Amino acid sequence: MRLPSTNASQECGQVTDTSGHLSNDSNVTDAQQTAIKTENTLDLDKSAFNRLLGRPLNEIVTLAG
Repeated sequence: MRLPSTNASQECGQVTDTSGHLSNDSNVTDAQQTAIKTENTLDLDKSAFNRLLGRPLNEIVTLAG
């Protein structure tokens, strides 16, 4: 028999320390999700730029400096 949880964050797999802050595991997961979101945004922007120039969507975009 499963006892009801008294803390909703524990049901989500998050663990809080004595000061009420989420554990570092949650921070690492957030950072990984942010990195994936950033990569996806960059891919969408590259595709839009290539589409604007009439090039294939997966052509490499480089900026001359």
